[in-house]
Amino acid sequence: MKQELPKFQDGAKRVKKARVAKNSSSDIPAYYQVAFYMITLLVVAKLSVTVYLQEQTIKELNQQVSESRELIEKQHASMLKIQSQISGLEQSGAKSFARIPQIEADLKLIKDKNFRNLSSNNELIIKALHSIKDFKDSEAPQEGK
Repeated sequence: MKQELPKFQDGAKRVKKARVAKNSSSDIPAYYQVAFYMITLLVVAKLSVTVYLQEQTIKELNQQVSESRELIEKQHASMLKIQSQISGLEQSGAKSFARIPQIEADLKLIKDKNFRNLSSNNELIIKALHSIKDFKDSEAPQEGK
């Protein structure tokens, strides 16, 4: 039994060594390992740069979005101001339209007064012309005497 025990231990050591050899990187030449690590580093670096650039793009887009929101808010405020001005104009227009009949009545009154004044002025002119004619008629017989 003593002889079997060392063989068993020796076999366990061999299995252990085989597993280590199988899992170790000593099977792959060193330049392949270096190339693999360099390629891995390059891929990681490229991914890092890509992520950084995407983050910068996202920041720029967020900035543009906030600027656009500010612009939209300003335009909305100016639109509300214009709407209030329009409603004010509509109200004043409605008041103006309500005053049109009064204005027309006032114009008719002025026209009537002007017509009356014109007629009275015409009457005065006619009277003056008659007076002048009467004056001339009254002087005309005296010249003949």
